[in-house]
Amino acid sequence: MARIVALVVFQTFAAVVPSICLAAPSTIREMVVAVQEAERTIPADKRNPAVAVELQRAIDVLTSAGVLDEEIETFFRRTEARDAQTLARRRQDRRVAGLSRAIDTVKEIINNNLADAKAITPEVRRTFTEWEDVERKSALQFNLETLRKLEVKYGPNSAKLNGLEVVLAYALQRTPGFGVGRDGPGRFEAVAAYAPTYISRSDKKVRIVGVAEIGLRQYIFKPGWGKQTGRWAWLKPSYTSYGVAWSGRSDDPMRPPWQGASRAGAFFGWGEMKVAWLAGDDQRILVTQQFQLIPWAF
Repeated sequence: MARIVALVVFQTFAAVVPSICLAAPSTIREMVVAVQEAERTIPADKRNPAVAVELQRAIDVLTSAGVLDEEIETFFRRTEARDAQTLARRRQDRRVAGLSRAIDTVKEIINNNLADAKAITPEVRRTFTEWEDVERKSALQFNLETLRKLEVKYGPNSAKLNGLEVVLAYALQRTPGFGVGRDGPGRFEAVAAYAPTYISRSDKKVRIVGVAEIGLRQYIFKPGWGKQTGRWAWLKPSYTSYGVAWSGRSDDPMRPPWQGASRAGAFFGWGEMKVAWLAGDDQRILVTQQFQLIPWAF
């Protein structure tokens, strides 16, 4: 009986260990060495000496940066990820900026020279497939994140723009921070609105005051913000806004801000909730909730 148990354990161990070894992550060294060895198998009459030079140059860059023993996924995350921390590291260490180009050279040799010469070995295929898997996962994650940001800025929970703001959004679409760029939508929008429903108290009476707003709207792209519903949804809105508040002299609604001796101050919005301050001898603190009485107008 003991021999049978020992035999079962041995057979299980023999079956599992190779699978674990095959699943072990590959390193950059394994990939470039496999490419180098495969390139040398190309017949002399089909080899391009310049390719070997470029490959060796790329390997030298990777060697000098000390990344050959990094796992493929670790290397990819550190050099290819689109994030501020990675960009900061690139500025601090100039060698890192050349790593992407070095790995691109290796990939070009695989896709062009080795593929054309039918010299792609199983080892090249294995390591390169692992790189492509990491690349695809990163691209999918980036695309999903971009779609999430687009929904925050242009989806049903975004701010309702008036006609002038729509024109400004179109005019600023090529301005960094406003339009949609390589990394998704910019977080800013221009605010140029007239809000006739600010509420203030004057002479022991509650008054409705019309206030013009000129400033910026800044969307919050943090996961979970702008998604809440219910009474506590205001704690995590999808955007904030701030800028100059401008009103006419009187506290009457629907009065042009340039009428009489104008008053100016500032406004700040936390989602749909907004507060404004008008300076001058007759200072005012006003509050309102953002909505449009007339669609596309105010």
